[in-house]
Amino acid sequence: MTKKKGLAVWSVGAHARRNLLPAIALTEHWRFAGCTTRNREAGASAAAEYGGRFYETPEAMLADTSVDAVLLAGPNGVHFDQAKAALSAGKHTLVEKSMCPKHSQTLELAALAQAKNLVLAECFMYLHHPQFAALRARAADTERYGPVRSVTARFGFPHLPPNDIRYSKALAGGSLSDAGAYCISSLSQFARNTSVHWARTDQAAPFEVDIGGVATLDLDGVTGIADWGFGRSYQSEIEVWCARAVLRARRVFAKPPELVTSIVVTDTMGEITEIPVQPANHFVTMFDAMGAALADPAARVEFVQAAVRQSALLDAVRKHASL
Repeated sequence: MTKKKGLAVWSVGAHARRNLLPAIALTEHWRFAGCTTRNREAGASAAAEYGGRFYETPEAMLADTSVDAVLLAGPNGVHFDQAKAALSAGKHTLVEKSMCPKHSQTLELAALAQAKNLVLAECFMYLHHPQFAALRARAADTERYGPVRSVTARFGFPHLPPNDIRYSKALAGGSLSDAGAYCISSLSQFARNTSVHWARTDQAAPFEVDIGGVATLDLDGVTGIADWGFGRSYQSEIEVWCARAVLRARRVFAKPPELVTSIVVTDTMGEITEIPVQPANHFVTMFDAMGAALADPAARVEFVQAAVRQSALLDAVRKHASL
């Protein structure tokens, strides 16, 4: 087995403590090297719990030669500057979604990563869960289910506390960069070429950011529909409407590692078959896929290109919606 690489975490908020740090401890490719964050108490506590070093400054973390990669777990609005600093320091860089507020920024990071032969990857963990793999495999089985006619992705949930970073315009919050990004990302997995036809985002007082939206996409001639938002009843599903069946995956974007999921197949006669999918920690499988890319040039390119495609699609949604 190859020696584990050092992964340091930049920002240690609730999401990092609940999902990211525990997952890093379970990965095949990474060891937790340490963390840096403005909240010294939280950072020191996390470092002690997971056996890493607390860096008083980001500069100290980036100067540490035992740190091979950096995971950016802070708000969207700080990702560009932090990623540029990490890549410039020669660190592989893993970025929580969404990568950057502007497509031009993602392009700049992609060019820097490729020039330095570094991994630059966006953290869409659901892509690495066996449930999503099972859904795609069945959607591709045209002999059994017929050609895909449309794909619909929905992700939304009740409003979060008003001080949540998702509601901060200064930190590049908003529902498109959060829930909407999952929907757009998932639709693009069903086609080699994806483009945005139309989009609308929702604004409502007292929020300074978009709180919902809908978009239609062209998935190589197949219709894609993305529907997302804050302040809604919980939805986290993808529906693939084929000629001879409807395929549904629920709890697709976020789920605990112990949850048994399924693909629900409804045929043309209305008969329902539920195909169980075994549990998995999609944060662990995601980090291991990113770790494997360190030694795989083709995988590195694939991660960078995926981030660029996703950024371009979000940029197109913003332009259509005049966001």
